[in-house]
Amino acid sequence: MIGTSLFLGGAPVQAAGSEETIKAALLFNIMKFVKWPSSGSLKVCAVGSSGMASALEQKLKGQNINGQSVSFAVTSAASAAACQVAIFEGGSVPGNFKSLPVLTVGNGGIVSFSVAVGKVQFSLDQTTAKKNNLGISAQLLKLAKSVY
Repeated sequence: MIGTSLFLGGAPVQAAGSEETIKAALLFNIMKFVKWPSSGSLKVCAVGSSGMASALEQKLKGQNINGQSVSFAVTSAASAAACQVAIFEGGSVPGNFKSLPVLTVGNGGIVSFSVAVGKVQFSLDQTTAKKNNLGISAQLLKLAKSVY
């Protein structure tokens, strides 16, 4: 098993697999450091299908995150508002998500991925997360490329 520091501190693309697989593993680990306002199962939704969404769906099968069961669905942007995690890969996060308790992933989301010098990295929008009642662990904030 690859250590948490590799998957949270930035993973070399060639050494660990495809970019989409690395992003999926990073997001899976990021979710372990987020607290949602309601407890229960976590619904992860991808708006449209993508390589990362497919890899994440495989990664989530049969998994629990912090004792919560996890489900995955490919859905529309409107339906994603009912999810705890919404992935907008290849597009920007719609503005109405800025006030929902949803961990958004993509351009303009709470989590955004980038590749620099052959490494997949992530940035966090802590301001929006707090406003939306999502708790982000201090450990996770330390590992992000940038926090704003």
